[in-house]
Amino acid sequence: MIHLVRNILFVFLLSSQFLQCGLSPSRASLTDGSLDWDFVSSNERVACVRLNGSWKFAWLGEEPKRELPKEPKEFGFQTVPGSWTGEIWQGKILPSNGKALYRLELYSSGPVESLHLLSFDQGTNYRILFNGVPIHEVGRVGDPSLDALSLLTSYVVLPTWSKKANLDFEISNYNYRKGGLWKPPVLGKAECLNRFYLDRRDLEAIVSGGMLFLSLFHIFVSVFYKQERSALVLGFFCLSVFLRLYSTGHRLLPEHFEVGHSVYLRIEFISWFMSMPLGVHFLYLVFPTELRKIGLYMGYAVAIGFSLITLATNPATYSHLIVPSYGLYLGLGLNAALVLGDAVRRGWSGAWIYLIGFLSILLMVGSEILYHSEVMDSWELGGVGVALFVLSNALSLSQKLLHEFKEKERVQEMLNRNLEELVGRRTKELESARDEAQAANRAKSEFLINVDHEVRTPMNGIMGITEMLLDSELKPDQREMVELLKRSGDAMMIILGTMLDASNLEKGTLLLLSKKFVLRAALYEAAMRIEHLIKRKGVKFTVDITENLPEAAMGDEERFKKMILGLLENAEKFTKEGEISLKAELLEETDHNYKLRFVVEDTGIGIPEDKLNTIFTPFQQVDSGVTKPFQGAGLGLSLCRALARKMDGDVYVRSEPGKGSAFTLELYLAKPEIQP
Repeated sequence: MIHLVRNILFVFLLSSQFLQCGLSPSRASLTDGSLDWDFVSSNERVACVRLNGSWKFAWLGEEPKRELPKEPKEFGFQTVPGSWTGEIWQGKILPSNGKALYRLELYSSGPVESLHLLSFDQGTNYRILFNGVPIHEVGRVGDPSLDALSLLTSYVVLPTWSKKANLDFEISNYNYRKGGLWKPPVLGKAECLNRFYLDRRDLEAIVSGGMLFLSLFHIFVSVFYKQERSALVLGFFCLSVFLRLYSTGHRLLPEHFEVGHSVYLRIEFISWFMSMPLGVHFLYLVFPTELRKIGLYMGYAVAIGFSLITLATNPATYSHLIVPSYGLYLGLGLNAALVLGDAVRRGWSGAWIYLIGFLSILLMVGSEILYHSEVMDSWELGGVGVALFVLSNALSLSQKLLHEFKEKERVQEMLNRNLEELVGRRTKELESARDEAQAANRAKSEFLINVDHEVRTPMNGIMGITEMLLDSELKPDQREMVELLKRSGDAMMIILGTMLDASNLEKGTLLLLSKKFVLRAALYEAAMRIEHLIKRKGVKFTVDITENLPEAAMGDEERFKKMILGLLENAEKFTKEGEISLKAELLEETDHNYKLRFVVEDTGIGIPEDKLNTIFTPFQQVDSGVTKPFQGAGLGLSLCRALARKMDGDVYVRSEPGKGSAFTLELYLAKPEIQP
């Protein structure tokens, strides 16, 4: 409740500041069509006055004439602001169309210099005469054509005068629903009049500029956040208010852009018609209510109908829509009051603030309607009322955001507490899982070491006996079986070494030897181990070693041969026919190292592109119907890549299913001569 009271006070304080910016001059309260300037200037606090009250009035007839009026033979009196339409002149009811002369007699005891006169648009053409001499004209007085119409504000300096002077307004109307001196001119000293003129002009510019900014802001919000429909409606409402303010009052639109009355007059009317249902529609979206929207739909229908008439006709026709639009205003205003009343009853957040803003726009636009209806003397305050309504929307939105921020902070604090508890539990679970994984890795390593030891010992005995048998005299078929036994034993020893190396690589305990070895011999030895298996399939096998390959290098010879043999075994496993080739070449040579490339190509089954990365995963093979017959541990390629990267190199693959694969091993080996 404290926040609500504070917001209400803020709204009223700000509204008072708005009104002070455009304080109107004092009313002259003219009587008998005369003004005693000595009396006005005797008041030091009054430097300019609104010339409202009783003016002398003479009807000049309905016939369009451009020439200056003759001195009327008879004067009556007419209240300003007001129109002559429907008034009695010499027993006759005056029509809307015609010409009339408004006269104010100025009196002074001495000479008066540099009086300034500010005249607002009168909805028609007018000419200012001073002592019978024309000094300014807006539009073309007496010309009934639409081209002659010009609804603009005028600012003139009166000639020096003494004792008595006549200030005349000759007004003609042939294109509007009524004629007359609707808005009282302002007369006074330059400083006062300039300040009043600029204050009101600046106020209109500030409010209309703010409406334009708000309209674009809310329209863009609705574009990027499509769920917020109220933002789009509010954006169009602010846009219609901006157009209304920009095309009325001081009429900033024709000042800034070269547009004629046919444009800004239509904008003035259409923006007025459409702003009413848009404002009520916005309230329906902000406060969803069970009230039926039939009034809103009818309001839209009437506003659109009025707008179409405005576009299709001229001012003489569509200006008559202004009075029916007041009924539209009252009907939609009642509809808005029902929506806000229901929202207040339900206790919706921000409903009271919107209600205050709605009352401000209702009162200020209502006073403007009464002013244009010649019921009361006021100023056009509708723009300020709309600004206060939009301000109430901003206050309500800020209150809503503050509530959401507090709720978000509360939820975030609760989530943080839950997250801390969850992180604590997960940390304990991860620590437990880590300990279990480390224990499993230790058990696996110990198991592999034990397996290697327990299997390698009897295998050494088997291999020794096999070699002894090969050295003895055997029959051909016996020798073939013993050689098969030796090859199987060699394969078993290689698998054991591979498993042990894989375990050491995983633990990071694998140590590479560095000793001099002959590259060509190592390559040929690895090739010879697999050659008989390849040729037994009828597959062609070639070894191509370039001449620039160095004779010797420093490194771990056994693991180098293991990488070459692993690539060759992989090619042999997946190649039934065609060719397998091993190519070796020197890529680069520095002062310390050789960069070498070894390529194993085959014409085997190939590998799908989406499986190229999985073949280097330990214990993984390409899983497809084509490769099912080819079994293995799945350690060869992963160990090759791991050893290559250990030697600052890598293994690459390119493959095409059905055509074969090419595995490239690149690594660095040190030059023998730089070793101590």
